[in-house]
Amino acid sequence: MKSKNEQTITKAFARLAEVKHYNMLGFLKSLMPEAVQFALDFHEMGPDPHGGHLESGGNYGWMIVYNGQVVDTEVYTTENNEGDVREQLTSILPRLRKTGYVGVVMAGMRFPTYFSVDFEEAVMDATIQNTIQNFHQYFKKL
Repeated sequence: MKSKNEQTITKAFARLAEVKHYNMLGFLKSLMPEAVQFALDFHEMGPDPHGGHLESGGNYGWMIVYNGQVVDTEVYTTENNEGDVREQLTSILPRLRKTGYVGVVMAGMRFPTYFSVDFEEAVMDATIQNTIQNFHQYFKKL
């Protein structure tokens, strides 16, 4: 009898862990495109607008990492311009923590395209603050 109870409890915890994992991935997958859209909107319409980010060769992307492994990624750019954001996302993998969930939003920019590092950092800072403020819209208690 004890063995069957232990098995039932073990299976229940395994199911709970699986539900948590897939919910976390779902929450992140809904959050990441919104974070990129906020960054693009801030870029185009923020307090110091810089129009045409994507049209001038820039690009944005996001990546979800779980336990050091890429789970999903998406790139936003114009037609025929893959840009370098995918390579930039991949290149930061060694610097990310190896346990848990990590979501990364990245702006890709290539030289000799003109850009202001200070402005791009302001875009990313505003995106981070917006994500923190709206965190509860994407992540719910299970």
